[in-house]
Formats: sequence, structure tokens, C-alpha cells
Amino acid sequence: MGKGGGSKTATSTSDISTRFRPFVDENLVLSGNLANRPYQRFEGPTLAGFQRDQIDAFDQVRGMRNQIMPQQQAANAATAAGINSVVNPDIMMGKYQNQFQDSVIDNLASDLGRERDRMNATVRLQSPYGGSRSALIEAENNRNMLDRLASQSGQLRMQNFQDSARLGQSGTGQLMQGAAQMTQQAGANQKLGLDAAGALSGIGQQIQGMQQASMADREKRFLDEINYPLQQLNLRQQSVGLTPMGSVSQVPISGGGGSLGGTLGGLGGLLGGIAKFAGPAAAACWVARECYGDYNPKWVEFRDWLFTKSPEWLFNTYMKYGERFAKFISNKPKLKSAIRWMMDKAIG
Repeated sequence: MGKGGGSKTATSTSDISTRFRPFVDENLVLSGNLANRPYQRFEGPTLAGFQRDQIDAFDQVRGMRNQIMPQQQAANAATAAGINSVVNPDIMMGKYQNQFQDSVIDNLASDLGRERDRMNATVRLQSPYGGSRSALIEAENNRNMLDRLASQSGQLRMQNFQDSARLGQSGTGQLMQGAAQMTQQAGANQKLGLDAAGALSGIGQQIQGMQQASMADREKRFLDEINYPLQQLNLRQQSVGLTPMGSVSQVPISGGGGSLGGTLGGLGGLLGGIAKFAGPAAAACWVARECYGDYNPKWVEFRDWLFTKSPEWLFNTYMKYGERFAKFISNKPKLKSAIRWMMDKAIG
């Protein structure tokens, strides 16, 4: 045929092996059944709500305002009163002044006046006819009475002022100290309330977390059950992908330089030239899938050709170096285009 005037082609067909056909048909049935299966919703709960302990903690925090605010308001009022007594001492001193001071002074004046009158009466008895000496003694008695009254009333007023000032300062200090104690007590009560609320919230969070984990586990088990048939079908489909599939190929019969033998020789030489990148292979069609793409059926045609019609030396070279070579050309589009052209020539 190499010496003939015109080129000829030999058409050959191959089908799925009868050994694998029932398995493939069964996969098709399973795929159809799964595709027609209605959507199944997970009906279980997916979100754990707040627990009773958490709700109690929320209520306790909300109620703390009614518990703490009266104490804090009383402390603020005491602080304000203490500050006002410092700014205006009369406010506090007025509360501690002796309200009987004027009465005491009036009584003192009366007592001194009676004593003066007795002394003047005695003088008059001694000098019944009067005279300048009697007048002088009475004037001295009057002056002495006024001096004593002024001195003793001044002492009483000073003592009253000092006592009221001392008691006022003491009262101001007590107000400020009481305000500080009430503020501290309000803060301590607030801390105790918040600590208790935090403990309740922590207990509730642990229970909520356990419930959420249980819900998530139930949902996962449900999804695993739903996806199990798909996973099994995927395994079956992968096993089918490793078996030779049917194809139709037209091989040119020619003795010229562009013959199939020349094309295969070029492909074999290319594969042999990258042997340094090679390693052990466990499957086939790495290079074809890399060159054509997973969704191009031509890689399946090349696989069928490789398993059924390729020369033995090419098959062995491909199986030995193909996996590493596919990785080598993954980022070399020009090289993949050249290899794809040779594969197209091989499968017709």
C-alpha cells in the first residue's frame, strides 16, 4: 500500500467490553434514580436557643438597676450635703448651735442685774442721804455688772460657736464617710450581681454549646446519609473511567513521511526525551487529559486507541513516563498544543 497512487484509510470501531457493559448500564440507572430523587430537607433543629440559666442572668442584670440605683442615689445625696456644708459652713453649724443661748444670756443678765440691785440697795442703806460717794459706788456696780455680762455672754457665744463648728465638721466628715461607704457598698453589690449573672450565663452557655453540638452532629449524620449513594456512585464512575471505552477511528494507510508511523515515532521520541521527569505510574491517560482537558471526549478516544491499537513500545513508554510528563507540560501550552496535534493524528 505504500507504493499506491492514492492514500487510503482503514476504519475500525470498538465498543464497551461485554465484561463492563452491565456495570456501566447499572451506573446509568443509579445516576437516573439519584437525579430524580426529590430534595430532602433536614427537618431537625439547627440552632440551640438560650437556656433558662442564661435568661435568668439577663433578668438579673436588668433588675440590678432597681437594686443599685437607690443606694447610689443616697450616696450621691450624702456627698452633695457634705460638699455644701464645706462650701457654706453655716448650713451644718446651724444644725448644732445651742438654741437656748439667748435664754441663757437673758437669765445671766437678770441674775447680774439682781446682784447689782442688792449691792446698790446696801449702799443706799449705808448712805441714806445719798451723796456723791453713793452715786459713785452705784455707777461702779453698774459698770461691773455690764463687764461681767459682756464677758460671760461672749464666752457663752464663743463656746456655742466652737461647739457648733466642731460638731458641724464632724457631721460633714460623717456625711462624706457615709457617702463613700454607700458608694462602695453599691459597687460591691453590683459586682456580686454581675458575678452571679456571669456564672449563670456560663452554665447556660455550656448547656447551649452541648445542645448545638448535638444538633450539628444530627445534621451531619443526615447529610452523610443523603450523600452516601452519591459517593458510592462516584467510586463506580471512577472505576469505569479506568476501563477502555468504545471508539471509532480512521487510520490513514500511507508510506509517505506523514504516515501514522512517523507521527507515533515523533510522539514516542518526545516521551522518551523527558524520561528524566518520569516516575512510576498507576493509571493511564494523564497526558491526554492534560492536553485535551477533562471535558473533551477526545482524551477518551486516545485512551481507547492507546489500550487497543497503539504499538507496544509506545504503550510501555506512555505508561512509564506519562504521569510525570503530564505534570511537566501542565504550564506549557505550546508544548501541549503540539502533543495534542500528534494525538489527533493518532486517533484520526
